[in-house]
Amino acid sequence: MRNGPLPRNDVVTRNGEEEAVWGLVLGLRGADARMVVTGVKARLAELEP
Repeated sequence: MRNGPLPRNDVVTRNGEEEAVWGLVLGLRGADARMVVTGVKARLAELEP
């Protein structure tokens, strides 16, 4: 396991103007997709401020 930032390889922008964060969510085999999406949305709402 590695802690800390990853090397910067590329930049993701929002509307071509400001940098943004790109995320990827993977559900485990057998996971309830609806629960995964609900959990991700809840966590994003916590991080928004």
